[in-house]
Amino acid sequence: MSTLSSSVIKALLLCLLIFASSPEAEAAAMQYLLSDAAAEQMEGLTKESDDEQRFYLDKQWNPGKVYLVNGEVLENFLLKFDLRNLRLEIKHGNEISICHDRLYTGFEWADSETGEVVRYVKRVQYDERGQRLGNKLFEVRFAGTEAQLLKRIELEVRTRSQVELSPYESAKELSRKESYFMLRGEELFCLHPRKAKRNYEHFGAFGRQVRSYVEDKQLEFDNPAELQQIIRYYDSLL
Repeated sequence: MSTLSSSVIKALLLCLLIFASSPEAEAAAMQYLLSDAAAEQMEGLTKESDDEQRFYLDKQWNPGKVYLVNGEVLENFLLKFDLRNLRLEIKHGNEISICHDRLYTGFEWADSETGEVVRYVKRVQYDERGQRLGNKLFEVRFAGTEAQLLKRIELEVRTRSQVELSPYESAKELSRKESYFMLRGEELFCLHPRKAKRNYEHFGAFGRQVRSYVEDKQLEFDNPAELQQIIRYYDSLL
């Protein structure tokens, strides 16, 4: 009997996880996906490559949970997220696997510096013309009953002039770029740090009330802590 190719195995596992008829089947597929046997059969598909460049959200392995598309939760694993390649890495024992993008909706971990539990979610984002930009990673900064404050985290590439460089430095420099959004229902609204008038339009019928609150408290949209206060107040109105 011929051996199935790694791509076929991967496809079968994805289908089984997403469309499995029972929790037992889903659990078995996930267990196999994270097993040594699967790692060997899938070769480079789930294993790290030592020479691949990465840019981690946090360089430390953090204990956390992974929320799967089928409603299951993976617990008691160490996690890292590679912003450059947009992939979630899971460490189990001495093995490191990649949790494929289609398998999970978000994850959370205990921050390596503060110990605070931080939750991240994936959301589909669209531009102003309604064109799909694909899945983006967001940190949940405030989760209200009706409204949430999300922080989008992505990489920004800055090209440095030759004058700034030493002979051993790259002309391209990667850095984290953060921007804030409000999620209400399934609608995602960008909150511009210096466009307050435009931001108030996102609050609909409560725009004037939010504006009065912001002006009375002397809050600013470019201050993350004050922005969280604004969204918390707006959520209380809904």
